[in-house]
Amino acid sequence: MAGSTTSLLDSLTLPNPFNSSPASFFTSAAKSPTLNKSPPTSPFAAPQQQHRHYSTKRHPGKDEGPTAKPSDVENLVDADDREAIKEEVEDNAETFSILKDKYRAPRLPLVFCHGLFGFDSIGLAGVKPLSFSYWIGVEEALVAMGAEVMIGRVPASASIEERAKVLCQLIGERFPGREVNLIGHSMGGLDGRFLISRLKPTNFKVRSLTTISTPHRGSSFADYLLEDILGAQRVPSFLGMMKVLGVPGGGEAFNDLTTTKMARFNEETPDDPDVKYVSYGAEFTPSWSNAFRIPWGIVSEREGPNDGLVSVESAKWGDYRATLHNVNHLDLIGWVGKVRYSFAAWSGHEIKFRPISMFCTIAEQLADEGL
Repeated sequence: MAGSTTSLLDSLTLPNPFNSSPASFFTSAAKSPTLNKSPPTSPFAAPQQQHRHYSTKRHPGKDEGPTAKPSDVENLVDADDREAIKEEVEDNAETFSILKDKYRAPRLPLVFCHGLFGFDSIGLAGVKPLSFSYWIGVEEALVAMGAEVMIGRVPASASIEERAKVLCQLIGERFPGREVNLIGHSMGGLDGRFLISRLKPTNFKVRSLTTISTPHRGSSFADYLLEDILGAQRVPSFLGMMKVLGVPGGGEAFNDLTTTKMARFNEETPDDPDVKYVSYGAEFTPSWSNAFRIPWGIVSEREGPNDGLVSVESAKWGDYRATLHNVNHLDLIGWVGKVRYSFAAWSGHEIKFRPISMFCTIAEQLADEGL
């Protein structure tokens, strides 16, 4: 059709996923900052309120002793602490490959907050073969260990603010006057942070927030979609199309998850000193046919190791407990196919991670902390 109207798909360019150099086959006019070279003001720089969990294990350095200069000693301490943190994070990750017979249940209810395009369950409720849960097997395992569990459901692609408001209402209706622990996957962790610091609920209290591969500093894949593929002038049309198609939330989440928007979010959403913040990240390297190949390459080039959507650095918030290896963004919530597990074992890259073990361990750690 002739005319001046420009289609939303006109002039869009896609990267070539078959280039032989996976770390460099994504190019664009507007680059996001590279993590290792970013100044402290970068959206990926660790915020001042971020806490670190230090191990007491020490590792003597070769220059340690009476002959070491003050500056050398200071550097040794930093190196020791970094190594201690690394070892503890690795130990935590290894724990998630083992499923124990029994776990201690937390004192407070666990509220699960899903990510972008998430849900509680879909299909015919109560008919197992015809229903599918976002948190595969997690609720059943936690209830079996004695935990009180609520699976939240918010508008799938709405803004952080809208999702947080719905979540806040759901918790208030289910647990009025009580304390709760929040566990958020991906964007769900941001919903939790907004609820805690900006909504400040008075009819219930959040005692802890555990985030799992949450893009606390945004995702460069969101930057790529909105800035490089669509372009700023097409974003309103894209969001309008989402609403016309009936996508829950109208796609506003994409806007919120850019590195620029998340830098502003972090400034406006300080941590609550009365809430315990814990986080986990993940990384893997996809095969050429893997669905995460393109987003993984974009995030890898701009941010470093990632799970296909969220980088390890962006996932760090508060007490960072572990980086899960050879685990993608959906493996974290149990979407691990038997074929992928079998192929990984056959190729010598066995996937040790067991999602149920991770969630049961998180629950037990909360129990040990009196939560």
